[in-house]
Order: sequence, then structure tokens, then C-alpha cells
Amino acid sequence: MVQHSTVEFEERSSKMITLSEDLRHNIAEMYNKMTIEQMRKEFPNFNWLLFFNTIFQYKYQDIK
Repeated sequence: MVQHSTVEFEERSSKMITLSEDLRHNIAEMYNKMTIEQMRKEFPNFNWLLFFNTIFQYKYQDIK
């Protein structure tokens, strides 16, 4: 299950890289702003809190 979510995440990410140059210049077309909660729902098997706490100095807390 984790592997499937990770692969899906990587596939979606790679599509941004392979967009045509015209689309890459249109930030609104590429940008998909999401909250951590939305990301959790979209990719439930990825530990987003651990990810963001690892790469950023600010420590996000789990709010339920």
C-alpha cells in the first residue's frame, strides 16, 4: 500500500517536470495548493508530518 502511494506521488510529481515549456511558465496551471490534511487524504500512506518536520525548522503538530 505504501509503495503504491509513493509511486503515485512520484508519477504526479514527474508530470510537472515533463510539462511543455508553455505550461511550465503558467504557474497557476501547475500549482495545486493543498493543506497537510488534504495531502493526507490524497496520499494516506505517506507520513506528511514527518516529511515536513524533517525538511523545515518549524515543527507541525497533528491536530485532530
